[in-house]
Amino acid sequence: FHFSYETGNGIKAQEEGELKPGGEEGIQSAVGSYSYTAPDGTEIKVEYTADENGFVPVGDHLPTSP
Repeated sequence: FHFSYETGNGIKAQEEGELKPGGEEGIQSAVGSYSYTAPDGTEIKVEYTADENGFVPVGDHLPTSP
């Protein structure tokens, strides 16, 4: 699957997903991103993957593990 949209107030999102081989029914996998403008005017952007390892977001505003 694939979707993308942009709202009137500047929120943007997109995602692509697929069913990978594995297990009895396959493994669902998705890659995407979303962005919006914070109240202070900063653009917030998050890119992510979601698969058998869970949801993994990445963004400049997010803390990273040591």
